[in-house]
Amino acid sequence: MSMKRAQTEMLGMAIVILLLSIGILIIVGTVMNKSSEPSLKQSYSEKQLATNILGSMLSTTTNCNNERISTLMIDCGRDWPLACKSEQSGAELSVCKYLNETISSMLNETLNHWNKKYSFLAYVKRTDPNINITYRVDECFVGGQGELQKEFYYLPLQAGSMTVELGICS
Repeated sequence: MSMKRAQTEMLGMAIVILLLSIGILIIVGTVMNKSSEPSLKQSYSEKQLATNILGSMLSTTTNCNNERISTLMIDCGRDWPLACKSEQSGAELSVCKYLNETISSMLNETLNHWNKKYSFLAYVKRTDPNINITYRVDECFVGGQGELQKEFYYLPLQAGSMTVELGICS
């Protein structure tokens, strides 16, 4: 009788060990599958955020001759001597400097406030951007983990186009 009881206890112990092993395997597998790379959903969300913010920004009307940012961007790309009054200092600024100040303020109130890392560039030649605003974007690539979800708009100039890009780190 005690031999049968000992066998039953051994069988019970084997089942417990088997269940624990399966549980540990599932936990280890789940942890190993979770990489630090952004998920597809997060990447899509960041791309949509970049699209929506850039579209809204370009269609925003400014206090500079009541023009939209997109129109002022074209003027900046054409290097027109248009001057705009700074909303912060009241000084007369070139259109590119005015846009730099205005866009920087807009991004501070949105993406900075949400603690998003981003890069905003507007250029005719990528090597010489007319506007270059970044916020902690270098942290995006530390350890090769981040990815910059970019949205582009192309504004027509007389000869060529001006590229406006917003990249958000995911």
